[in-house]
This record gives sequence, C-alpha cells and structure tokens, in this order.
Amino acid sequence: MIMPVNQDGGHYRRFGKLYKEGYHVGKDFECDIDTPVYAVDDGETIFSDQVNGFGSMNPSSKGGVIIIRHHDKWGNPYITLYGHIKREKRVAGMMVKAGEQIGTVDKFWNSGYLLPHLHFGKAKGENVPKTKWGYVKTIEDLNKWSDPLSE
Repeated sequence: MIMPVNQDGGHYRRFGKLYKEGYHVGKDFECDIDTPVYAVDDGETIFSDQVNGFGSMNPSSKGGVIIIRHHDKWGNPYITLYGHIKREKRVAGMMVKAGEQIGTVDKFWNSGYLLPHLHFGKAKGENVPKTKWGYVKTIEDLNKWSDPLSE
C-alpha cells in the first residue's frame, strides 16, 4: 500500500484509541500545510466536500474531506477517508490511481493553536460508516473501521 503522505512527524492520534471525543477511526499524520496527499490505491472518489468538524475541533468548523472506494486483491470493497485537506478539484465519480495526488494538507485549529495534519481512515465494505469528526462512541461502530495502515 502507498502511504497517503510522505512527511510523517508522528501519529499523535492512533486508530482505536479512546479520547474524550470517542474512539478514533483513523491515524493522524502530523504534516506541514500544503503537504501533498496521495490516494493509497486505485479507486473512485465517492465524496469530496467540506464537512463540519474537519476544520478545527469546533463541531461547526468545516474542513475538506475526500472518500474513495477501492477493491482489495480479492475484489472486496473498502473505503478510505482523507480529512483536513484541500481537495484539489476532486468530485464524486472521478477515478484515481494509486499514488495520484488528491489534495494537500490544510490548516487545522485546536484551541487557538495551528495543528495541521492528515486524518486517514479506512473502513470495510463499500459504504461509509457514520463517524462524527473522525470518532465513534461504541466498540461496535469502531469495528466497522480498520487500522488504515494494515493490509
């Protein structure tokens, strides 16, 4: 699998860890603003828009999100979610190739501090499980997601 970013200053929010917001359904890659973001596999963009909570920890702060549907080597569908990004003119229905740039890391504010990062999530199946700003409240909902860096 291709990595979604080449720059990795660390994973300060891990997959599955419980925080006050709930269980984190992705990994956060600390990056500089404008770091290129790449599709990790061939697929089809199924969502590209601004979403509440992906601009800052303020639930009403909008930030860029792209969701891509892929198929593994056995033909099973899965989706990847890329959050806190500038979407670079991507729209639903666009096909992408593994390693193709799909956006760049955008600004992200938390309590007045600039914390730019990529939120990268991976879910089983072809539908996007409900998540609120990259978190879920129950283990059952967490089990609809998987560690995005595992095969």
